[in-house]
Amino acid sequence: MTDTPSESVPVTRPPRPLATRLFIALVVALIVTGSAFWSGYATLRSPAGWVGDRRFVSSRIENIQEDLTKYHKEHEAYPETLRELYDGCSDDEYNDRITIYRYPVSYQRTDTGWQITVFGADGKPGGIGLDADLVVTNEMEYEQIVRELYSGKYNATFEQVRTDDSNHFRILLVTSLIFGVLVFGVAIIAVNSLKWQYISINIVALIPIIIAAIIVGGAIVLAHTVATGH
Repeated sequence: MTDTPSESVPVTRPPRPLATRLFIALVVALIVTGSAFWSGYATLRSPAGWVGDRRFVSSRIENIQEDLTKYHKEHEAYPETLRELYDGCSDDEYNDRITIYRYPVSYQRTDTGWQITVFGADGKPGGIGLDADLVVTNEMEYEQIVRELYSGKYNATFEQVRTDDSNHFRILLVTSLIFGVLVFGVAIIAVNSLKWQYISINIVALIPIIIAAIIVGGAIVLAHTVATGH
C-alpha cells in the first residue's frame, strides 16, 4: 500500500501580544518624535533662531562691520557714533540697522579702532544664554565672529525658550505630539505585520506619517532659512 503524500499546511505565527505591540510602538514613537522635537528645538534656541527675536544677528553685525570699514576708507578715521555712520538714514532705517535682539548695539571708538557690544535679548550687561553679551571689535574677522556666536554660549536655555513671548515653542510642542501619535499608530500596525498582504495596509498607513514628516521638516528648514537670512 502506497502512502499518500500529505499536503503541507502553512505555519502561521500567532500575533504578538498586545502589550508587546504597545511597548515597541511606544519606543519607536518616542525615538522618532524626540528626534523631530530636538531638531526644531535646536533651531529655536540657536543664536539665529526665532526666540528672542534674534533673526539676522550675524548678517546685521557683518553689515555694520562693512559700513565701518567703508567709512574708514573714505574718512581715514572711524565715526564717533553710529548715527554719524548712518547720517543719511531716517530714524526708522537707522534703528533697524543697529538693532539686534530688539535693542540697539553699543558702539565705542577706541584707540585701535572700534568696539561694538550686543547686550543680548534683555538689553542689559551680563546674563546667560539668550541674554549673554557679544563683544565685536575691528580686529575680529567675520568668520571668527560667527564661530564665537555659534560656540554654544549664546544658545537660549530651555526656560528662555519655553517662556519666550512668541508661540513657536508651543507650535513645536503641539506639532511634535501630533507627529508622535501618527508614528505610534503606524508602528502598532507595522510591528504586527506577519503576511505579505499586510504590506499594502502598511503603505497606506504610512502616508499620513510621511505627510506629517514632510510638513515638520519643511517648517524647520523654512524657519532656519528665514531666521538666518540664507
